[in-house]
Order: sequence, then structure tokens, then C-alpha cells
Amino acid sequence: MKQFDHVVQSPEGIHARPAMQLAGFAKSLSGKVTVSCGGRTVSAKNLMQLLTLHAGRGAEVTFTVEGPEEIKETERLREFCRKNV
Repeated sequence: MKQFDHVVQSPEGIHARPAMQLAGFAKSLSGKVTVSCGGRTVSAKNLMQLLTLHAGRGAEVTFTVEGPEEIKETERLREFCRKNV
């Protein structure tokens, strides 16, 4: 299991387009991907669950990746978040 923290930079937070992009990217990963914010943990592959986090700009979220390729996939996800979330 690998984790990293990320501060949401998107003006909309993890809502609408950024949430859709994040879910789509997470689905391309083979491992289990979760995101936590404000005491809630949801699947990063589920758009509706992501929206329930209400993670606005400046919110600190924690991503967790579990699976056989977790090191490689964590780095790919971290880079995606830097550019898009």
C-alpha cells in the first residue's frame, strides 16, 4: 500500500470536470485507489463517491493505491494530480 497527500489546486475542487477526469484516470489503474478527505474515504474510481467528498480548492486529500503495480501507479497518479486536481 502506497499513500500520498495532495492539496487540491483546481478552482472547482474535486467537483464536476476534475472529478470526472480523476475517476477516469483512476479506472485506468489496475490497483485499488481510494481518496480520503475530512474523515471520509471513497473509491477514486467512482465519480459519485468523489463528489460526496466536497473537497474544495485548498483541501488536503490523501490517495492510497494498493495492488501489484502500486509503486508505479502511485507515481502516475501523483503526476496526474499535480496537473489536473
